[in-house]
Amino acid sequence: LLLSCAQVKSIGTSNRAPDASFVQPLEDEAFDEGTVVEFIGVVGDDGPVEDLEVNWVSSIDGILPDFDPPDANGNVELSTASLSEGVHVINLQVIDRYALQGEDTVTIEILDVPEIPSIEILHPFSGEVGLENTPFVFMAEVSDRQEAAENLRVELVADPGGFICFLSIDGSGIGQCSGTLPLGSYTLTFTAE
Repeated sequence: LLLSCAQVKSIGTSNRAPDASFVQPLEDEAFDEGTVVEFIGVVGDDGPVEDLEVNWVSSIDGILPDFDPPDANGNVELSTASLSEGVHVINLQVIDRYALQGEDTVTIEILDVPEIPSIEILHPFSGEVGLENTPFVFMAEVSDRQEAAENLRVELVADPGGFICFLSIDGSGIGQCSGTLPLGSYTLTFTAE
């Protein structure tokens, strides 16, 4: 006589959706146009994090290119300086091998950078006195967020008297020229374009 006893239990497995969260930037943080913005996040899943698909999506610029998978601890990052001006909702999306998705968002603003160059007069100093009909060196430092300094044009005009010279600008933004002025007092205007 053979007797047997068996118990049957049903078990199931489940897969939870992966997690995603932003570490930086902070919510509503603002950046100047052309500035490198670093996005850092953390992702997690039941399975290996290296197998997760990660996407960064801007509400203005669409998918932001990133080819780095998460590291072993689930850290992800993206650096970009090419975001368009405006308020962006950046979505960090993570998808596991079963197509389950997790996400987090952060809102940032990219501020328009003025397109006018800046200029600082280095020489002469206010109230400085030169010699009549003797060449005088004029100097200024220029910069521009949109253009290389050496591509800028700086014109120097005296009142009274008019045009004196164009400054020659080097790669560091320092420009100079020389000119002579007759005896008198002058207001000098340096204009960068």
